[in-house]
Amino acid sequence: MAKLHKRVVVLLITILVFALGGFQVHRYRISRNPAFLSLMAEEDLALRETFHYPNFSYTLADKFSVTFKGNWQAFSSESKANKCLKFFEFLDSADPNWELRKNLGNGYDKNIVRKLNFMSNEFKKLAQRRTNEGHPDPDKITREDQDNASRLFEEKLAKSMAMEQNMADSTTVLRIFGHCFYGKERLEMDDKLRDIYRRYNKKICPFADSDVAHFEVGNSLFTHNPSDPNFHNGDDVLDYSYRNLKGSGIVISAASRYSRDIVKFIHLLRALGNKLPIQLVYRSDLLAKARKSLMSAAYSTKEELLGEQLSSHKVLKQLFPNLDITTAEFKDREFPIQDITFINAHPAISGKSDFTHYSSKIIALFFSTFENVLLFDADTVPLVPPQTFLEIKEFTDTGAYFFRDRSLRDSNDWVETNFFSKLMPHNSSPLDMAMGVKPVTDHTMGNTYMTGWRHHQEAGLVVIDKKRHFSSLFGLFALALWGEPIKSLIWGDKEMYWLAMSMMGDEDYTFNKYSAASVGDVSEIQNKLYNNTKAVEVCSSHPGHVSKDGVLLWINSGFSFCKKNSFVRDQKHFPFSTFLREVLEKMYDEPLHIRLAVVPPDLPVLRPVTSPPDQTVELSTLLQFKKRRKDIDEQDELRQISTFNPQKGWIKQPGCLAYYYCAYDAVESYSRAGDLDTSGSLFTFTDQQRREYDFLGVIWSSGVKQVIDFKYPDQNLGTSSPVLHSKSQEPTKVSDANSKESDKKLKLYLNIFKSEEDEKGAEVNEDNTQLISLKGELLAGPETSDNKESNNQYKVRKGVTYEDEDNEFEKEKVRERPEHLKNNMNEFINKFFGLQPTASRLE
Repeated sequence: MAKLHKRVVVLLITILVFALGGFQVHRYRISRNPAFLSLMAEEDLALRETFHYPNFSYTLADKFSVTFKGNWQAFSSESKANKCLKFFEFLDSADPNWELRKNLGNGYDKNIVRKLNFMSNEFKKLAQRRTNEGHPDPDKITREDQDNASRLFEEKLAKSMAMEQNMADSTTVLRIFGHCFYGKERLEMDDKLRDIYRRYNKKICPFADSDVAHFEVGNSLFTHNPSDPNFHNGDDVLDYSYRNLKGSGIVISAASRYSRDIVKFIHLLRALGNKLPIQLVYRSDLLAKARKSLMSAAYSTKEELLGEQLSSHKVLKQLFPNLDITTAEFKDREFPIQDITFINAHPAISGKSDFTHYSSKIIALFFSTFENVLLFDADTVPLVPPQTFLEIKEFTDTGAYFFRDRSLRDSNDWVETNFFSKLMPHNSSPLDMAMGVKPVTDHTMGNTYMTGWRHHQEAGLVVIDKKRHFSSLFGLFALALWGEPIKSLIWGDKEMYWLAMSMMGDEDYTFNKYSAASVGDVSEIQNKLYNNTKAVEVCSSHPGHVSKDGVLLWINSGFSFCKKNSFVRDQKHFPFSTFLREVLEKMYDEPLHIRLAVVPPDLPVLRPVTSPPDQTVELSTLLQFKKRRKDIDEQDELRQISTFNPQKGWIKQPGCLAYYYCAYDAVESYSRAGDLDTSGSLFTFTDQQRREYDFLGVIWSSGVKQVIDFKYPDQNLGTSSPVLHSKSQEPTKVSDANSKESDKKLKLYLNIFKSEEDEKGAEVNEDNTQLISLKGELLAGPETSDNKESNNQYKVRKGVTYEDEDNEFEKEKVRERPEHLKNNMNEFINKFFGLQPTASRLE
């Protein structure tokens, strides 16, 4: 009976696959043989069954079980401390060189469970090659050809399986370590466990140097006090980070190329009355000029902020023609000074090529010192005071609050969800269950991504209690360091945060009730893509996020109509082609006008929970989609449709460099042909809310990246500085480990010099900032690029910055006199940490 069922499944899959047009093998004689097709389909099903995640077992699990005679039940009843000690002592013996490695191999092929497809492609390439060579019968496939293709397939299969196994094994170790040493109930460690804790902290962070990140607070730059006897160079970074978490704040991964957006972000925070401290984490790619512009935006007075140097009055007058900051909109707002700390993580990272691009956010999250982190993208636009996110029930309940992406009808593949499932703990894993790790549930396995759709999390804002979910960092490290196949399975870092938590056996996270909305204004009937539907259409390049209470919390991609002004290109496309040029140009120059938000109906489940190897349901659903009428984005040269309703909730349009989407609160039903699914949501904002959004849009859009002479605040500066927990002392400020005069310390002058490279696309490898290392050495800047501009430093006198034209500390001079600088090091340290007034030069 089971065999009959399997044959029926294979037959159905074969029919469905060919109906979907997935394989093009009709050209080849071998493929015309039904027996061959059936055999290949049966092999594909067998491959999926072999790859299926419940069949995964930690490589060393059986060998480990020998240490307790294979009695998992007896082992599971031992104390947590005993189990952790036994496992890591065993791992030390079985794999003494284990560490989280950057590359675990290459050649992973996510199509490896489709032998039929693989063979077909090989035959196609072979036929093309023979055609080019003038072969008389290029389509003829011999037994030798089949054997060669099969042999190549087996080689790729072995590589892919080995990579999966290595990644799943590594995740198992990370998960057990996190469970043992960073769980809700931390172990009381004896000497043996403490030794394991310290050694494996370093094995999990092989990319981290023994130095710590450098902090620039206000007008002073600090590292850990090198004279502190309780901190030893070489202490592990994980332990250091965990013990120094405190408070709540905003974190952004910064670089010079993002500084304009961050300036606008700071303007917006001031308009919202933000009181949370801000940490900008970078890797020596935030130039001095960019840092000064950010400080100008943060520390300037309200009048300076809204003055013509830091704000574009042309933009402000779009909303306030008779601009006067004494009017109610401005007068009633405090525009408080922002507390900013710059954190240069570069000195603390040994692998300089690791954590690039989107994964720099993971570095920002790791090196931030806040316990409760609001991790923002530079172009994210909060529309409520940031403190609100820390007070929302979704965060207070679980300590991890995530947001859903657009519900685009873009499917992922079975092998992708099965791969990530293999990285998670399940009831089928005797090792995880015996160690006490919680298995994942339908909370993870039943989410949008795991049931077949590619876009689940929108990562423009991540709200997380870092201490409570500290082990999730281990999963993030792995996903970022491994590269492939991760990069080809998810978009940037978008799915990494819930994935990392689930990989560590931590499902204590909450997603926002609603998926992303299209935010803007309703399309007029003559401009609607579907001009004969009851569905409301809102077109925008900005996804927005609405709370369960109907509050618009934030939007992404800035506040301009398009993130990048594509007016010239877009005027050729409908509906922009119907606008008068001056009207369209004005629309592109102004901020987005937020009047409504539309959330389309949710997509149906594509892949059943547990990702079964039998793909009949999935393929049947995809076949039904294929039979639906084609939407306007699937048809060329068609401007509008008046004969049927939208077939999906999001329609992609060419505007805004193809980031422009139209969304609908109702679509044709997926389950009842001809009916309208009206389960989407429409949020109409009040006149007061609209005025608020218009005001915030103008404040964001008018922010100008500029450097002015500003005064550093006398109080409340450096509140975002990290707190150091030494081995024998209570936590103390970074700026002064023991002194009660920390406010005075913030007034001390420390010379800063930077390479003033062109900010457009400049990739800066080192921070040319004068620093003190943990070893008590003054660090001169590295060799610079071929930049011929002078490198002016900025000074502080009576709290005011200005450019130093004499510039005693040009990089060339510093490199010429290292001995002189080292000879003055002790004097400098005594002055700096002894709260003695420092001269403007070290000489």
